[in-house]
Amino acid sequence: AAGAAFEAVEATGMFGLFFTDRGPVRGYEDARACDAGAWRAFFRGMLEAGVYLAPSPYEAGFLSGVHEAADIERTLAAAEAAFAAAAAAQRACRA
Repeated sequence: AAGAAFEAVEATGMFGLFFTDRGPVRGYEDARACDAGAWRAFFRGMLEAGVYLAPSPYEAGFLSGVHEAADIERTLAAAEAAFAAAAAAQRACRA
């Protein structure tokens, strides 16, 4: 996703994103080791585009059946830009 290293996790209608290149996130220690700056950049990008996510990378997102195709397209467009911002934050952190 736009060059951002991340892991997506899901369980029965819930999801989470963790910005990391270390592999699967399976517990608290794995989650704590993730790139908080990349999460903030992603969260801020989504929020500015009108997509409201939980404000912490440690919280779950929930799937919904009430969104229409236009909502999904708008969310995907917002995510593309937000992932690019997260990738930029990851590159800045490595520099």
